[in-house]
Amino acid sequence: MPQASLDPLFRPRSIAVIGASEGMTATGAPKLGAAVLEHLIAHRYRGKIYPINPRGGVLGGRPVYATLDQVPDDIDLALIVVPVESCLKAIDDCVAKRVKGAVVFTSGFAEAGAPDLQDELLRRARSGGLRIVGPNTAGFVNVGEDMIASISMVCQINPFKKGPIAFVTQSGALGGSMLGRGMEQGIGFSAWISTGNEADIETAEYVDYLLDLSEVRVIALFLEGVRDAKAFLAAAEKAARLRKPIVVYKTGASEVGAAAAASHTGALAGSDRIFDAVCRQFGLVRVEDASMLFPVALAFAWVGGKLPAGRRMAVVSASGGICGVAADECARLGLELPELTDNAKARIRTFTPPFASLRNPIDVTGQIRSFATGYQDTVRTVLNEPYIDGALLLVTMAAEPRASFYGREISALVKAAKKPIIVAWTGALSVAQTGYPLLSSNGVPNFLSVRQAVETMAAMYRYQSFHDRRELRRSSAATAPDASLGRDLIDAALKNGQTALSEAEAKRLLASYGVNVTREAVAASRDEAIAAAESLGYPVAVKGCHWKLQHKTETGAVLLGLGDAKAVGRAFDEIMPKVPKGGSVLVQEMAVGKRELILGMIRDPQFGPCVSLGLGGIFAEVLGDVVFRVAPIGLDDAAAMIEDLKGRAILGAFRGMTPVDLGKIERTLVSLSRIALDHPGVREIDINPMIVVGDTPVAVDALVVLGGE
Repeated sequence: MPQASLDPLFRPRSIAVIGASEGMTATGAPKLGAAVLEHLIAHRYRGKIYPINPRGGVLGGRPVYATLDQVPDDIDLALIVVPVESCLKAIDDCVAKRVKGAVVFTSGFAEAGAPDLQDELLRRARSGGLRIVGPNTAGFVNVGEDMIASISMVCQINPFKKGPIAFVTQSGALGGSMLGRGMEQGIGFSAWISTGNEADIETAEYVDYLLDLSEVRVIALFLEGVRDAKAFLAAAEKAARLRKPIVVYKTGASEVGAAAAASHTGALAGSDRIFDAVCRQFGLVRVEDASMLFPVALAFAWVGGKLPAGRRMAVVSASGGICGVAADECARLGLELPELTDNAKARIRTFTPPFASLRNPIDVTGQIRSFATGYQDTVRTVLNEPYIDGALLLVTMAAEPRASFYGREISALVKAAKKPIIVAWTGALSVAQTGYPLLSSNGVPNFLSVRQAVETMAAMYRYQSFHDRRELRRSSAATAPDASLGRDLIDAALKNGQTALSEAEAKRLLASYGVNVTREAVAASRDEAIAAAESLGYPVAVKGCHWKLQHKTETGAVLLGLGDAKAVGRAFDEIMPKVPKGGSVLVQEMAVGKRELILGMIRDPQFGPCVSLGLGGIFAEVLGDVVFRVAPIGLDDAAAMIEDLKGRAILGAFRGMTPVDLGKIERTLVSLSRIALDHPGVREIDINPMIVVGDTPVAVDALVVLGGE
């Protein structure tokens, strides 16, 4: 749908309230039909309002029409507040009247076990080009237009506080609560949308529309799930192009169902892992605490383009204790605290107490109050250092008039600075009633804890890093590999009734895409196995080889380090009885290396093919050090995956080992992405282990599960 199709919803010239009423419920709350009409009138909606109710009369000082077709004017938007059994008739009336959009507040559709009724509602709406918000929605608000199309009690806050954040939520009740609390905290909004069941308009389309509005600088999302992954990713790409951050809180961080995956990589992949990968890959700013959604969004709106160019921060405070807290948080989140140069320290010494600690974090001590401009000059000095990318200013206990000093001077510093500054104000606010509010009134990002401040700065660094990579994207390869060998392999396997490739077939597929695999040979007899070993050179490994033999170690179908023909012969005799009929053995060179990787591909039910990378051994099994990206990926996405590994240092010159050629890992990940796109019949790929031999990762074992799209 073209984006103009949502204008009648968000900028309607006329609104009909179908089911308008008056009075209270048994609990003393306004009836929904009364609430939605009252909200429109109380917030001074500038267009025409037409109450619709068969009883007629007057509501809100306006004549009530018995039916929609009696309204003499055209209607842009209908607000439907009728029982579920009357909703289809209301939709038919809207279609007959050529209404452009409707908000269906009524519940009792798919969320209540009636998906067929919801489908019929949508079918009738689409027959007349009618766009639907909901059903089962709390409605929406366009603050700039004073257009309050909502039943939520949050609309009793009047007027709404205007600001740069558009809030889209899949929870109406909780969304209204969050919106109200946010406005109480001084946060302003440009729009709020409760998406409801998303029968017609889904979250992605709302986001896409909001991104085009000049008054929207940041979008805050409260998500329970993603219905249309393709549209969601397209909206994320658009946000990246426009440099409008999307800050996301998502519920459901469990990995239930991951164990059902057939391969080891699948077992490590949960829906939340994939969503987290999507956020990193597409530049979405994810928060782990719902209470941080709006503060982080507002901080992004306030800093604008002044994002940290790197991870190197300066911390300034008058408390040594809180400096230690900040140092720990920076280390946890990957921010660096470079020590100041001797020249910088010497300059700061001229306007700070002699016992101030200037290492970074910088503790100017409580005696900084004796130096008229010492605090400000310290902050200016560190921000002028080329190796500092941003500053975290930590204010502890500050009562008036000292609180006003901080509020006033920090605001001036932020205004003049070319680098981001974030404040953590950890003292009592009751004695800082003038100073602390100065920060927000002057657009200074501020938080009430060190952790929140550092997490926000780290999020800003990641967001800027995403854009840096986006602007310097490298081509993945000059030419794409020939997919015909893979097609022939997979077609033959499927024709044979296979649900997986044998290890030998899997490695042939990988090798055809340029993946380094072990030298090996298939042997159907004892003599063939010995001949293969002689050709490869000892020592060798002997493995059972059959597409049904997916977990060879567990069945004892793998013997390693065989040093002569006699050992290979015995291995053949021992393994072959464990191999299903029609199988063979795989004689393979021994790959020697101390570092292991796990690479793979799975098909996520929402986002489709996803490539994975992890460090082998305890890194993957115990620490869960595995990262994902949605295909297709390029070399820069692959490089970012390596960067995201917690134990990535082991890939460098670790304990005298040769640094791994990271480019070879990147190219392997891109190859897995290509296989996933070229061969929709491949459901999963698991390369485990991929052993680093010298500086080169080599696929030692591989599983390809069939039965994809």
